[in-house]
Amino acid sequence: MLDLANTASPFEAAVEPDSKVLRWNGDPERLPRRLFGSSRRHAIVLAMRYVIVIVGIAFFLIWDGLYNHGEYLDSTVREMSRIVRYITGAA
Repeated sequence: MLDLANTASPFEAAVEPDSKVLRWNGDPERLPRRLFGSSRRHAIVLAMRYVIVIVGIAFFLIWDGLYNHGEYLDSTVREMSRIVRYITGAA
């Protein structure tokens, strides 16, 4: 068993010393800047991109529903259905 209290590295092999699987020892003072090849700041930026896209789509759907009675959404769905029918060869 690994002695996590007396280790110099914040990571320890989870199964055996030669294992590539790493486990965080839980000490917040020794939290690494990079975890799994990505910094926390970079991970937050990537997550915010998804949030911005989802919020943008939600606002578009609300705007289209309230002010255009779903005209853009309706035409988009009709066009996508036409393209799918064209590709699959369905009548």
